[in-house]
Amino acid sequence: MQFECGTTKKFKVKLDYTFWEDEGLVWLNNIVVPAKLRNKGIGTNCMREFIGWLDKNGYDCKLLYLKENQVHWYEHFGFVNNPNSSEMFRKANKTEYKDINIPSNKIESLDLMFEEI
Repeated sequence: MQFECGTTKKFKVKLDYTFWEDEGLVWLNNIVVPAKLRNKGIGTNCMREFIGWLDKNGYDCKLLYLKENQVHWYEHFGFVNNPNSSEMFRKANKTEYKDINIPSNKIESLDLMFEEI
């Protein structure tokens, strides 16, 4: 199984993840937005689409965060911080998910269309 969305394709965002199918789990290793496109809402949009895909397919997700300031960003997507480690966890929401098959060519936080960037 492979995740692909409009944001990752259009902006060449790299999402590094590993499937643990027997456990219904995906480890998110990292998300890399090209340097010149950072802080424009592209990573947020990509993460929304990734979360929608996880929910649609019923996968829980774990990740390791590197910096304390990243915790708040991941919490926006439903990740819960484990205070005893640098690990975060998100349970799949199988009843409500964003349909990633509907094109999302608007970066919501900046109100920009892909073509404008």
